Amino acid sequence: MPDRIVLIVSGSVCSGKSYLLKQLLQCPSLSGAATFRIDPIRQTLYGQRADTHITLTEHIFKNEWLRNEMLKALVLGAPVVAVEAVMLTRVGHQEPMMEMVARAEKYIQTIEREYALRDGVEPPTSTKVKPKVLLCYTSLECMTWRIEGGHTDRRQTAEACHRSIYRKIMEGV
Repeated sequence: MPDRIVLIVSGSVCSGKSYLLKQLLQCPSLSGAATFRIDPIRQTLYGQRADTHITLTEHIFKNEWLRNEMLKALVLGAPVVAVEAVMLTRVGHQEPMMEMVARAEKYIQTIEREYALRDGVEPPTSTKVKPKVLLCYTSLECMTWRIEGGHTDRRQTAEACHRSIYRKIMEGV
């Protein structure tokens, strides 16, 4: 089976994660990707409460919910899982995400071996789950401008900047 891809678009609030993921999902190689965004998951779990109004334990649960949805999609055969999430801390975000990737790979490889054994065929080359992380950065000035609503001319400038970054990323794909 072909390898699976986990595309993680991460960064701080207002760093352009949503825009970048939206552009990337237009790429033919990402067509049909199982896509997950942390904000809709938070809204499903906690309604309209902002991130600043949920407890630490609720944050942990929300992030675990996201990882479980990603794990389910990978094990059930999604060739690409694309996610938009803030993954700023090593212990609370990054390590659990990479542990989920390793679990998904183990499940997939074990299932492949079990199918081969059941069907009396040679086991396939083990499928790998490959994480790819795109970290979005922004300046404090740009973040403040986005939070305050921005100015039309500057918004167009920011979108042009994102398009330029997107082109550079796609050249490397």
